[in-house]
Amino acid sequence: MEAQASESPYAPPRAVVADAEPDFSSLERPPEVNRILTLVWTVFGIGVVAAVLRMILPDPQKMPLVWQLAMYAVIFLISWWLNSKLAAGRNWARILYLIGSGLSLLFVPLMIFGLMRLGTKAAAFDTVVGVVNNCIGLYAAYLLLTRPAREWYHAMKARA
Repeated sequence: MEAQASESPYAPPRAVVADAEPDFSSLERPPEVNRILTLVWTVFGIGVVAAVLRMILPDPQKMPLVWQLAMYAVIFLISWWLNSKLAAGRNWARILYLIGSGLSLLFVPLMIFGLMRLGTKAAAFDTVVGVVNNCIGLYAAYLLLTRPAREWYHAMKARA
């Protein structure tokens, strides 16, 4: 008598195996992501206030107002766009923010050197604002690397 595959104790199970579809109906932002968004918009707000003050502070080395307005407009439009993509859960925006935060570390010594070299009120203002914004931004970058934020961004990527 020949044994059939279903009768053999060594036969694989006959159950249909499939990947479970993730449930994205209740994907709420974790508190870490809400904190990240608060921090990046705080950096944005400090940058806007600093730009306005920088344009009105007296500085002999100040570039023409038209160039300043154009430069700040481009910087703030890019920042606004990136922050909104972070809020929308785009993982590529998270990675881009992390890269930018890492690169911003390179400018901290330059800011401090500029303060020591120039010694003007404008240089001191730029240094203080730059260091404060970098500290806030680096904390936001750290939070982007935490497990809840990372998992939320990956889940949002899978949802899209």
